[in-house]
Amino acid sequence: MVQELLQKLFFFKSEPKIQDGYVEVQIADNNLADQFQQIELFPKIIFETRSGEIFYGLGISSYAPNDFFKFYLKEYNWNPYLPEKTFSLPETLCPQIQIVKSNDTVKLRWVSSLTQIHFKNQMTSTFPLFLKLQTEPAFHDWLYMFQNVTWDVLNKYVPARRCTIELSDPLDSYAFFLKVRKPNHYNFLIQKSKEESFLGSSPERLLKVQNDLLETEAVAGTRAKEKSEELLNSQKDLKEHDWVVQDILRKLDLLCSSSITKTNPYLYESKNLCHLKTDITAQFSYDPQQLPSLVARLSPTAAICGHPQELALQTLQRYEKFQRGFYSAPIGYFDSDGSEITVAIRSCYILAKKASLASQSSNTLELYSGVGVVSDSNPNQEWDELDLKIKPYMDLLK
Repeated sequence: MVQELLQKLFFFKSEPKIQDGYVEVQIADNNLADQFQQIELFPKIIFETRSGEIFYGLGISSYAPNDFFKFYLKEYNWNPYLPEKTFSLPETLCPQIQIVKSNDTVKLRWVSSLTQIHFKNQMTSTFPLFLKLQTEPAFHDWLYMFQNVTWDVLNKYVPARRCTIELSDPLDSYAFFLKVRKPNHYNFLIQKSKEESFLGSSPERLLKVQNDLLETEAVAGTRAKEKSEELLNSQKDLKEHDWVVQDILRKLDLLCSSSITKTNPYLYESKNLCHLKTDITAQFSYDPQQLPSLVARLSPTAAICGHPQELALQTLQRYEKFQRGFYSAPIGYFDSDGSEITVAIRSCYILAKKASLASQSSNTLELYSGVGVVSDSNPNQEWDELDLKIKPYMDLLK
């Protein structure tokens, strides 16, 4: 059963080594698992680190051995007056079947006895038609927010926008993920079921812990790639970026007894954007049991909430009329050796629901983007930046 599953997903260049509790094999190429989307076992999760290591998870196990990895899946439902947006998955999830791919080596483990796994038909090769788009907030509500936010103590807040796109047919989330995925990014796909998925490609690391070294970063300040020098010389963006840096340093100072180091801000480029980035490191005694509390101490950062945090959060609760769910929340993996957690920006929800006797079809794509706002921000320019951040997704639907 195990070898059959691996052969469905990868091309071998050596015979699998079957050992106690896991199977290891050398593979012939460095691609993602070919037929991962066709496996009929949910939830299905992919988390790819910047270095290219990929963690696959299938199903949920109630038993979590110490040497197995777990996914960390936080959801942000900040507004107490709105219904929660949730996948109803455990915050720390141990997959029943887990696969780790590092370069050309694949290791598969399973928590309990593997039963028969079914594969469905091949995924679609084309994307559905774009029918209708609605933004939350609408532009007039965006202007209203800019005109009414009080800046007496608030330095910065980071409002999000949700663009809901109605589609002609169900969108294949794995096919879309393959198009969205970028090198040197954190790429992730969470499929709760055949109908519901969340995916994205984030440039931002919340934390990496390995060998008692904690690495984090401030990513704040964005321009189109061709305007990179303008960004590097923008006093507004440098000031906004420094608030994020200082917020992280303050939080780390409460966690780490050893010295903390940081770089100067520099340009970090992705496909169509460039960002200001500062790398921060600290000595840290890692305990996997404490990972959730560590993440809770560091997030949300000022890059996705604002500064000061409590006042920024109150501002968002007043003006942001939807729950974020996984958007901008920390997601990643951890095990006994370390952890990598990203900030789930540049992301989207997919609902691909076929019509039934009880309900109509509902095929939608929700694109999320956020932007840092300070007292002298221009609402039109910030709205344009929101559009710029979802452009790679929009281009795929045209």
